[in-house]
Amino acid sequence: MLPRYDIQASAGHGALVEHSDASDVLTVSRNWLLKYTSNPGKVVVLEARGDSMEPTVRDGDLLLVDTGANADAISLGGVFVLTVTGMVMIKRLQTVLNGDLKILSDNSAYEHLLIPAGELSDKVIVHGRVVGSSGPLGRP
Repeated sequence: MLPRYDIQASAGHGALVEHSDASDVLTVSRNWLLKYTSNPGKVVVLEARGDSMEPTVRDGDLLLVDTGANADAISLGGVFVLTVTGMVMIKRLQTVLNGDLKILSDNSAYEHLLIPAGELSDKVIVHGRVVGSSGPLGRP
């Protein structure tokens, strides 16, 4: 049983968190979940809002987020849920050799952010790695 939080991670310019109580649960097979993460007990469900991560993640998609992702996962890159200066968002993260963090959108209409290594602890909180997303079929 995965807790579904009434938090919308913005695939855009960011969204503020209103509250963080689990509003529902999503039940999946543990064996199925183990195909996507080695931390099945650390997976939560959130909803994506916005278009900055299209086509990878679309507005309204449900996200499976592994909240047990560590610094090694971030250094390998991928799509993450993070808070940047108070705004919760879903973005692709890429570490630079000097330790800076690139925050990228898959939609080319959005510019990337670069957070200097020395400012990361003050500006960025990584909540987890997105290990899956799902939405309605037949969307344009």
